[in-house]
Amino acid sequence: MDLAFGISLVDNFNINKGMRDMNGAKIQAADSGTLQKVVSVLSSYSFSLSDEKVLQAEISEVLDNEGIGHRREVSLGSGEIIDFMFDGGVGMEVKIKGQKLAIYRQLRRYSQSDKIQSLILATSISMGSPKEIEGKPVRVFSLSRAHL
Repeated sequence: MDLAFGISLVDNFNINKGMRDMNGAKIQAADSGTLQKVVSVLSSYSFSLSDEKVLQAEISEVLDNEGIGHRREVSLGSGEIIDFMFDGGVGMEVKIKGQKLAIYRQLRRYSQSDKIQSLILATSISMGSPKEIEGKPVRVFSLSRAHL
């Protein structure tokens, strides 16, 4: 099992170096465009972290205002619904509470979908993630850091 949760929050985005994985390796160009743009835009905003549905609506509004095309609550099949989908098969799940292992398992189920090519976990929970799940890149974005 590829569980590699860290105790501290993973910061996978560096404005000067582009998108990087947990080990500092540069993400392949095919993945980095949408991932980098979404993380860059979201990192410049503060969001309400008390209600997940309100947070998702705020994120959607920011994405709309910034001209980033996305779909909300997208079915991945087998009853799985991801919070956001972007071009190129980039999916984003938003979490403000929950157990780390349960979140990992959810990301693993999502990564098994052919609709997902890479994942962003936008979370206020202090956690890390393996750089890949089921061979698909995963990036963690700290909503708490953006909130500071």
